[in-house]
Amino acid sequence: MNNKYKILGAVAVFMTVWMIVGKINTEAVHADSDRKTYFAGETAYADLDGDGKTETIQVKETYGHNRYGDEYLSKWKLVINGKEVISHSFVESDLRGCTFFSILDIYTKDKYKEIGVNFGSADEDMFENYVEVYQYSGDKTSLKFKHYTYLRYIADGQKKKNTVKVLTAKYCAFGSPFVNVTYKIKSKALVEDSSKVYTGSNSFIANTQIQIYKKTNLKKKVAIINNNDQFTVTKMKADKNGQPIYAYVKTSSGKKGWISIKEFWTNWKIIVQNPYLFD
Repeated sequence: MNNKYKILGAVAVFMTVWMIVGKINTEAVHADSDRKTYFAGETAYADLDGDGKTETIQVKETYGHNRYGDEYLSKWKLVINGKEVISHSFVESDLRGCTFFSILDIYTKDKYKEIGVNFGSADEDMFENYVEVYQYSGDKTSLKFKHYTYLRYIADGQKKKNTVKVLTAKYCAFGSPFVNVTYKIKSKALVEDSSKVYTGSNSFIANTQIQIYKKTNLKKKVAIINNNDQFTVTKMKADKNGQPIYAYVKTSSGKKGWISIKEFWTNWKIIVQNPYLFD
């Protein structure tokens, strides 16, 4: 991993940890206010396997001491009905108190509800943030999928099996705004939908002059965004690697069209005064 991504990752996860620990606001983590976020040590109650019986669900953190005597987070474990069913160990992490979970219902046509666990890890290079989603079937708890990087929200009620819609951050010329992304579950990992179109409304103030075009072929010019002008991004198109390269914008005067944000990936250029860093 090159230095650019290490720095971006460290900044993003720092902001995530600040949001979780500093605010302790469940709506800051999940857009759906009806879904509760449970922190390590708290107890959730849900019928996970559709048998009409309510399970008790907990995530517990275990701490150890390094050779200097400092305490650190060494393990979290998932406990269902008083029995440890999943254990995840760290070499050493100082992100204590940042493990939390939610009860999900990703595919409502089956009888199962899922448990989504968010947790952080750290090594000598950078902080990292993960989500792992598990399915409980009474006598077995299995990993449904795992994903690196913070997923602010995983949507319930998908009509297609093995499809997941999430609200997640995408690094681009606007910082790391949250956008809606569709994934397929393949081999217990999330693989982006081939469309590579991300939606979501984010407002910005330009710090440079930006040309607006009618289409992404960048041939017909529509208008110009000047320094200090306000505009809103409603969707972005990405390349095959999932990096946003075009953004559809609407200016405060009502002009609409596409702008190129490719330059971010060549010279790391931020084109707004108010970039998002996990708001």
